[in-house]
Amino acid sequence: MINMAASATNISSTNSFEPNVSDLTTEESEYFRRDSKDIETVNEVKFQDLPGEIIFNQTLIPRGLNAVTLNCKIYKPNVNSEFYFQIEKAIEQNVRFALCIVDVRDSQILRTTQLIQFCKSKSIPIFAFEYSNNICVFEDIPSELKALLPKNQPRLIKETFSIFSVPKFHRELTRVKPDALIVAGSIGECCIKASILGTSDDFKCMLWHDKEYGAVQYGIPVYTQSRLIFSHTKLFDELEHPLLYKFDDITDHIRPQPHIKQRTKKPVK
Repeated sequence: MINMAASATNISSTNSFEPNVSDLTTEESEYFRRDSKDIETVNEVKFQDLPGEIIFNQTLIPRGLNAVTLNCKIYKPNVNSEFYFQIEKAIEQNVRFALCIVDVRDSQILRTTQLIQFCKSKSIPIFAFEYSNNICVFEDIPSELKALLPKNQPRLIKETFSIFSVPKFHRELTRVKPDALIVAGSIGECCIKASILGTSDDFKCMLWHDKEYGAVQYGIPVYTQSRLIFSHTKLFDELEHPLLYKFDDITDHIRPQPHIKQRTKKPVK
């Protein structure tokens, strides 16, 4: 087994090359680094087959060659109010949203189902992320949620913690041009933190993928609520940023839409 920690200290952050596949079958294989890329199946890159480190694609860093650039509408919601109500208020002010569900676990299916149904009712674009098999075993989108996703949904498989490491996601954001993201999923102190705030030197798993970037570093606001996020610790509750809106409350069920009375025709005499 390759010692990941020891190997990483011997690699320059600028050294990137494709390994010789024939040399990857022994413990003496040369350690390598490469940028994250678009992949089509979670099994396309296997950690045990390709020893090394996959890093955040350097063309996707903020203001990078292939990075999304958005001019997000300035709007500040009331985080002391209820989550769905505030999103509706923002929509009334022409704020455009996109939903990002990240590595959702079985325990989150009910609440995530409600969130997807709400977003579909508001014509909010939905992006569902999976994690490649190189590290995580919770990579698949639960079948109950897959059935709810819009047809012709682009498959987004991330090779690092942050959803912004996926080139296809940057192209999708450029296409739909949201003013803010709604984020739900797992894990609060890992993939969610990296996807929202990026990573810093004190990020406990930084060794795996080096520095990563999140929504706020691209100037994109994020709306979320603690019950939409699975966490092992309370670290997520401590995350703060002017563009991160964490709401105090969320309803257990979607609020019913105002009933619209249908006019009835008078019977013809």
